[in-house]
Amino acid sequence: MQQRIVPSDRQNLGMILRDNGLDFYDEYKLLTMTNGRCSQDSYYLEPISEKDIPKEFVKRNQQKVEDVIPLPENQLLVFFRDGCVKKHDLVQLASTDKRFAPVLRNENTFRAVNVETDGYGICWGENLCIECGKLYAAGKRVPLSMEEFKCFVRERVVDSAEAAEELTCSKQNVDDLAKRGKLHPIKEGAKYRLFLKSEVMQRKWK
Repeated sequence: MQQRIVPSDRQNLGMILRDNGLDFYDEYKLLTMTNGRCSQDSYYLEPISEKDIPKEFVKRNQQKVEDVIPLPENQLLVFFRDGCVKKHDLVQLASTDKRFAPVLRNENTFRAVNVETDGYGICWGENLCIECGKLYAAGKRVPLSMEEFKCFVRERVVDSAEAAEELTCSKQNVDDLAKRGKLHPIKEGAKYRLFLKSEVMQRKWK
């Protein structure tokens, strides 16, 4: 793409951007404004409808990563666009790549995993990535969908206010229970705590 647009180091780049109504260097906009035309050949881009996209492209797109969840013991739960969910062991997945050693040794680093732009894989920073095709081909399939996972979060995870309502007490009492180890937050920040509803209900029965 970079070979078919104005280079970012062009001497009069600022004037070119202003003439085209751009406030900053945007590769995609520069490409679409010219339809990818280049003085070196006669090729150009032409939009096509979704139904005309080759089947292999559609299939490959559906195998991109939708989300990733870090699990204990260097395990990963990876959600794909086609609804498939797979569990991976990063030790097996990256055992031959020494660059992953710091990720495997440090839990906080491991938990910093993210989805690459447009789902092309998962990554720890810009230079440590595993592409979606490798992830899709490996791992153990899990009988779970993204919608089922979202449903679990909606129905079974509650904040302090919802926990207080279930226990018919104040939010301050819920916070006190958490501080005394009577309730165990699954996630907390400076101004919030999240609990499993099942534990809150068990506390209600005691």
